[in-house]
Amino acid sequence: MREFGTAKDEVKNAIGMLSDARGLYVRLTAALHNRLPGDTTWLQRAVTGWNVMDPRKQAEVAQVALRTTAARWAGADDDRAGER
Repeated sequence: MREFGTAKDEVKNAIGMLSDARGLYVRLTAALHNRLPGDTTWLQRAVTGWNVMDPRKQAEVAQVALRTTAARWAGADDDRAGER
């Protein structure tokens, strides 16, 4: 059976989960914007989500995005190498 921590621990965990959800929201809205030509709605939602995020979380989300992009580029290079 799970033992509950102090109220302070529970609040800290809830804030952490909210922060994770906000990071996913920003990534989702940015991805939708990038896939919809001429979109401004999803861009504005992504920017708003980003601006209300804690700076430490912004850095974490940016690092994940950079790693994801680098992995895609590396995969694209591997795919092209097979065509030669």
